[in-house]
Amino acid sequence: MRTGFFTNVLNPKTTLFVVSTFTQVIHPGAGWGLGLAYGVFMSLAHWAWFSLVALGVSAGWMRAAMVRRQRAVRRTIGGALMALGGLLAVASR
Repeated sequence: MRTGFFTNVLNPKTTLFVVSTFTQVIHPGAGWGLGLAYGVFMSLAHWAWFSLVALGVSAGWMRAAMVRRQRAVRRTIGGALMALGGLLAVASR
């Protein structure tokens, strides 16, 4: 296995996202069966998503395309994160 898999599994941001989503969906009075079903679904959905991402990114043509466009990708992601941060700053006032 690659170290990237273990890095993402132990990523606290992913865990916090799942827990925060889980608490929004499950009501305090819900039974344990429903909570278990949601937990299993969310675990399988995350496993499937990260598996697809790993397979896609590890493909030779995808890796080559990402290396060629790395600067543009970084700028796009950076711009998107700055825009989201700006929206968050304006919305919290």
